[in-house]
Amino acid sequence: MDCTTNRQWNMKKLSLITILIALLTACAAPLGTITVHTVGDDNKLMSPLVESKQLINDQNTIFKTEQNGNSNGDDVFAIYLTDTYLRYLKDWGGINEVLIVVEFTEAVTGTTQDTITKILGPYNNIADATRAPLLNKALYGPKKMESDLLTMNIKVYEYDLEENENNAAMLEFIAGSASTLALADPVTLGEIKIAKEIAQTLIRTNENDLVVNMDFDFVAGNKKYKNYSKSRVLPLKDSELVVVKQEACRIGTCWDYFSNYTDGVPANGPGVLTDIVMLVPTTIVKATTDVADAKSLEPLKAEEISVTDDGLSKDGEAFTDKTWLRFSIVKGGDPSQWAVRKALYPQEEEINKLLRNPNALTVENMKAMTSRIEKIQQEIAQLNADIQLKSKLSVNGTHFIPKNAASSSLCFDHSENVDVLTNQAVLFLDAQSDQTVTLTSQSKSSTCYTLAKSSFTNDTGKFQVNYKIGKQNKTASFPVIVADALAGTPAATCSKNIDDNKNTITITLTQTGVKQVESIQLNGHTIPFSIEGDKIKATVSDANPTLALTDVFDTTVSTLSLTCN
Repeated sequence: MDCTTNRQWNMKKLSLITILIALLTACAAPLGTITVHTVGDDNKLMSPLVESKQLINDQNTIFKTEQNGNSNGDDVFAIYLTDTYLRYLKDWGGINEVLIVVEFTEAVTGTTQDTITKILGPYNNIADATRAPLLNKALYGPKKMESDLLTMNIKVYEYDLEENENNAAMLEFIAGSASTLALADPVTLGEIKIAKEIAQTLIRTNENDLVVNMDFDFVAGNKKYKNYSKSRVLPLKDSELVVVKQEACRIGTCWDYFSNYTDGVPANGPGVLTDIVMLVPTTIVKATTDVADAKSLEPLKAEEISVTDDGLSKDGEAFTDKTWLRFSIVKGGDPSQWAVRKALYPQEEEINKLLRNPNALTVENMKAMTSRIEKIQQEIAQLNADIQLKSKLSVNGTHFIPKNAASSSLCFDHSENVDVLTNQAVLFLDAQSDQTVTLTSQSKSSTCYTLAKSSFTNDTGKFQVNYKIGKQNKTASFPVIVADALAGTPAATCSKNIDDNKNTITITLTQTGVKQVESIQLNGHTIPFSIEGDKIKATVSDANPTLALTDVFDTTVSTLSLTCN
């Protein structure tokens, strides 16, 4: 074989290798394994799942909005993207353009209006293995939780602008119109349509640019859940979530792609030969492109990670082995602005049609528009109506009266559009009568009554008051319990959980006693708890805990030191 033939043959081999490398690197990057964690009191990562019965009474849970508006503020929440760390973005030049698309769906109306699409970015000139330039970006809310379920889908895209000029044009359009079109905060019908269409266009044309794709289904609190259930759900509660991506291999990026070595032993013996054949192209791919290293391919050891104000850390250093996103779910806030904008849903499109058509601006149509606007204002007034029990002796929406007391002060806050009919308030008790209700104070946002009797004895009942929103008559009612303060040492047991390393404590009280418990502390820290009939249950890590229970009367009792078996 002469030199010319050799050169031609070498060129062919080089061309084949080049084509192989191009094929290997052009394949869509695998999404890998994505895990979700919540952050415990010790700032360590832990499973985010809880038993559904904990959603009945957990004080950190966001509850579904009650139809009568009497939610005590437990139904208001917001979700924020705190920060991110992104590894293995795919641009060869090391500079990336990142876009984050988040979709939220609440099953409220049963239409596409239930889905809100949020677009963050584009963030330009992001180096691989760095944080995206964002800090605590609001994704959803503050708003009321109008459904039992909230679905959140997160997609992170990395764009190669040189590869596709349409990408550059799309990102330029998003950046230039984000403020005008409210793409970062779409709530009205028109904004939702635009944001959704843009997001769908991105998803259809850039599937290969997808870096992270994750779906969550959050479950809201509800008093109607069964208190004996063992099912586990992802709760919508005041908490912090961390999403971590473990990278995955594809052919030509890992030495043992076919043999799959585990603890030094190949899981697939015949695959060793294939990996030897692939040794050269794999070496070239790893040397010339940014592919996942060993640390990013390993399963996450959650116990080694700590969460601080600065982000995630491992052994005192910033955690940079894997891509991660950090979210905060905040309970509370003012949902009024969200409610105002959402009230435009049914009417905005029709009004826009009229405004776009000069021939439609007739007297009849103008009257119809005015009527629609008045209807929106009425809807806003009802959406913003809120009544919350705020008495000193009230907890979890229930008012307590000390046994043998001659009077008790019951107060509730309300939005200014609520017109309390102060002379239409009454206290119903199951086993006694002759109690009186007297108005003691009233302002635009608060009303107080004195509940009086010669001497209240142990009993249950309800306080009821009528109010108006505009021309609509409504009723609010609050459970009332007359009870003794907690006393003695509550009976309690502790058992080890089978499916995790934690322990379940069961405390037995009376039916009314469990309802008046305001907080439970372990070593000075408040812990969540659930109520099941006459029992309180809490989950702890301590093997020999002593719990302190504080009731609505500011009385504290403690269990004995328990041994978890």
